Amino acid sequence: MANILIIAVNRQRLPYPAAPIGAAMIVGALNKAQHNARLLDLGPALHVKSTLHRTIENFSPDLIGFSMRNLDSCIMTSPESFLPEVKKVVGIVRQATNVPLIIGGAAFSLAPLEILNALGLEWGVVGEGERTCVDLVERLLSGNNPADIPGVAGRHGEMRSRENIIDLDALPRQEHRQIPLKTYVRWGGFAGIQTRRGCNLTCSYCVYPHLEGRRMRLRSAQSVVQEIADIRRSGCRHFYFVDSAFNHPREHALAICDALARANLDITWQAYINPSGLDETLARSMKASGCIGAELGLDAASEPMLESMGKNFSLSEIAKASKALQKADIPFAAHLLFGGPGETWRTIRDSAEFLDQHVHANAIFPSIGIRVYRNTGVWKYCLDEGLLDAQNTLLEPFYFCSPDLGPAPVAGIDELSMHRPTWSTPTDWNKSSLNMIMKLLGLFQQRPIWKNVRGYGKRKPMIYGR
Repeated sequence: MANILIIAVNRQRLPYPAAPIGAAMIVGALNKAQHNARLLDLGPALHVKSTLHRTIENFSPDLIGFSMRNLDSCIMTSPESFLPEVKKVVGIVRQATNVPLIIGGAAFSLAPLEILNALGLEWGVVGEGERTCVDLVERLLSGNNPADIPGVAGRHGEMRSRENIIDLDALPRQEHRQIPLKTYVRWGGFAGIQTRRGCNLTCSYCVYPHLEGRRMRLRSAQSVVQEIADIRRSGCRHFYFVDSAFNHPREHALAICDALARANLDITWQAYINPSGLDETLARSMKASGCIGAELGLDAASEPMLESMGKNFSLSEIAKASKALQKADIPFAAHLLFGGPGETWRTIRDSAEFLDQHVHANAIFPSIGIRVYRNTGVWKYCLDEGLLDAQNTLLEPFYFCSPDLGPAPVAGIDELSMHRPTWSTPTDWNKSSLNMIMKLLGLFQQRPIWKNVRGYGKRKPMIYGR
């Protein structure tokens, strides 16, 4: 048995902090393999350097792994790479110990060889880590070369793919007791729950199919409810389903909602929702099981752009989903992603007018510009148009924004949003005032955090309505 320290490096807290459940799943898998694994979450740390030194000194790990959730902010109006911060953490750890260091996580899996070289690390885990991380740890601690382990990336180019895990119910659960959930809840966050892996949708910008595969692998409703009940016994009652879209597939979501309602756990939950298949039956079941907020991932609300973005729903389905949530008395927000291939001011105005008439959301969050990742539809479009070189690793953020929007697309979206009280603008998130308000709403336990905020834009007063 070895002491293994897994460090979750994400420190972003807006719009609300995300508990590191991926890292907690790896800790669970290592402990099941008879290691003594501990999670160090740097999210709540006041002083990163002293926290790292103190933990390493007290725990005396035999190996340390870094869990990297995000490459960057993914916001064109305020781009920020998180790699320099991760590099600082790795440097501090190197000063404190000479044990083997490895890395994994969703962000790492997007550009594994490039990140290994950028950080000066030798080995990392690509994709699902429950099996691969255990294999890598045991190989390194035995002093043997791990290059032939499926799912392991080596700094010098070694990398073999690994088959995805089919039976998710058989996996160890996340070590939620090692996550400071009380802190996350106090800040307006949640306990995170994953109900499935894989995505068979074709959204043109999305990396989920690349990270998790296109085959849908579902946890049983019983397994999901048992995990929630276990976390609920520890005192946490606020949850977020972290799937790319909780209700895809619909029948799986319905089974979970019905099982949760029967369990009567006195919880609240929120999730990202796909408009397709969201009818009144599912919405009522969501409400009965504790849903207090749904976030609709629309991306567009004009037929040409729904097609361009590879969405699996129509305008009529968006309207139907909105009506179902309203009838079930579930507050909801809608997210838009303007600027994709073919976007014009006509399609943007059409989207705004459609939402004005048919989607009476508590909040609408438009963003502008698409963060381009390899192996996505937008990436292939940029290659075909000569906007990107195929050798570009995209480790540094690259954004596509339709040239048909002219030289000032951000100002145009700002102007559109100014006249709609429930709309934010892409530049709002650069403002310290809005950031402070969102933090205060979290501290005062306003859930959903966006439910009653009105007047995001700079020419409108910020009002906390009822």
